[in-house]
Amino acid sequence: MKKISFNQNWTCNGAAVQLPHDAMIHEKRVPGHASGSAQAFFPGGSYVYEKTFQKPEAEHVVFQFEGVYKNAKVFINGKEAGGAPYGYIPFSVCADELLVDGENTIRVECENNDQPESRWYTGAGIYRPVWLWTGCKNAIEPEQVRVHTVSVDPATIHVHTGHENAKIEILDGETVVAKGFGSESDIVVPDAKLWSAETPNLYTCKVTVGEDEAVTTFGIRTISWDNKGFYINGKSTLLRGGCVHHDNGILGAVSLYDAEYRKIKLHKENGFNALRTAHNPPSAAFLEACDRLGMLVLAEAFDIWRMQKNFYDFSQYFDTEWEQELTAFVTRDRNHPSIVLWGVRINESQDDDNFYQRTNEVAWKLDPQRCTSGVRYMEKSSLIEDVYSYNDFSHTGDNPGCKSKRAVTSDMEKALLITEHNGHMFPTKSFDPWQKRQEHALRHARVLNDAKADGEHAGCFGWCMFDYATHKDFGSGDRICYHGVMDAFRNPKAAAYTYASQSEEKPVLFVTSSMDIGDYAGGQIGEVYVLTNGDEVELYKNDTYVTTLKKTNYPSLPHGPITVDDTIGELLENVIDGCVEDEFQRAIYKNPDMTLDEIKASKKVFLFPA
Repeated sequence: MKKISFNQNWTCNGAAVQLPHDAMIHEKRVPGHASGSAQAFFPGGSYVYEKTFQKPEAEHVVFQFEGVYKNAKVFINGKEAGGAPYGYIPFSVCADELLVDGENTIRVECENNDQPESRWYTGAGIYRPVWLWTGCKNAIEPEQVRVHTVSVDPATIHVHTGHENAKIEILDGETVVAKGFGSESDIVVPDAKLWSAETPNLYTCKVTVGEDEAVTTFGIRTISWDNKGFYINGKSTLLRGGCVHHDNGILGAVSLYDAEYRKIKLHKENGFNALRTAHNPPSAAFLEACDRLGMLVLAEAFDIWRMQKNFYDFSQYFDTEWEQELTAFVTRDRNHPSIVLWGVRINESQDDDNFYQRTNEVAWKLDPQRCTSGVRYMEKSSLIEDVYSYNDFSHTGDNPGCKSKRAVTSDMEKALLITEHNGHMFPTKSFDPWQKRQEHALRHARVLNDAKADGEHAGCFGWCMFDYATHKDFGSGDRICYHGVMDAFRNPKAAAYTYASQSEEKPVLFVTSSMDIGDYAGGQIGEVYVLTNGDEVELYKNDTYVTTLKKTNYPSLPHGPITVDDTIGELLENVIDGCVEDEFQRAIYKNPDMTLDEIKASKKVFLFPA
């Protein structure tokens, strides 16, 4: 089928808009919304989107909505055609029997009155793109095509089309490198380039049935989990991840490709190799960027915050909502090589074996090649999934960075993953004093170091990547949650350099203090650290060499924070050689009772800058 953008020339509540569009950040703050107050920070509301269009010249017409928040109903020429209650999943509406020759009208009604002020910013309206698909009856659709790797040596993929007479072409760029045929086909790809976080090589699978075709992107790679960790293409890989909400900062919930790409690029540049989509399905553009840039994804399916009634009785909604939502999620995204784990448990929910047995079975049936997981805060929780995920907030600054595997799970044969750490345990603003920002960075380093040291953690996902908007009871008085290693404008805090320094892609050098002495008693600054991926750091005062710094208390990290434990070094030796006579005079002046040898031997003499 042919895919056409359907995002231009809409109206929302009568005003002209282009999609994607976040209705909530444009809504006037007026009484009568969900909060019942003009002071509502995120006012809820009801929104009506409309657009007129000419009937496409095709026998089969489908409108695909990537996400409408929420309780969407779609009407074509006044007749209800479909919709979805959940705001994060894609859904499609077939218009074949509803269109008329000439001009047609599509209307989308949605509302978020019940909970506009979530613990994180939800947005509202048609905040993700809309696509028009045209083709013939019984056309093959992209989601029908499933591609998974059978082996990497030789590189073999299995392609499912569901059509006996399907022609299959595997392309590397514009070049056809392999072919197959039929409903099911095993295809060997010669000289294949594997996909990984370091080498995110992508291929295209084009399936043609008669005059119709479907195209999907994929990567050739194998993934597996065991009681020691995670492996990609047979290589043990520690997940160094961050949790990320779906919003795009000042854009609100609007999902633009460039914004999603920038978000993943920032992750990559700051040393992360993995991320968790907390706590709901991401946009298609988000996952496409993860594929292109090489980001390993724990993709979560469910957002508990939409549950207002019978908060913990999930089972009653399975047949009417949960199953179709999970099905839509996995079906859309299972060809993405970046996804390495499905999150099929509601974030931090109580155990419900009946419900979670069913969610796992849906994921396993739709995608047998991937494992499942589910985020919990409870130790020794019931484990149905393949991987035990646990939010470990045990670190308080002066204790181990994480709990042992034996302390949190009864199943030692499955992988253990920390899905949140730090976060609310040490909220830090980008404008806090540098000592707090340094401690924030060191707390993340302690968790990473200790999780790797015990050899029983598959990885860690820090809470969280970015500061985010929240409701009045959860933020810092300004309705902002300062849990991020970057601020809401995507500027890195010191903690971001903890992660960046673990990467080898580019040189990293960040000093946690400005080294100014004026605000400290006796001019004593205290402990200072350097976050770097270098093996050592040379310290200079002005242009004079002081010392080489190497000491770190984080031996399990590839590059642990380095302690600035010597600010004198060879300065006094240089003084004797006449290199910095003024500094020598200052040292004598400050320590009149010390001999020259004593001054040279002391590493505690503070030398004022000129």
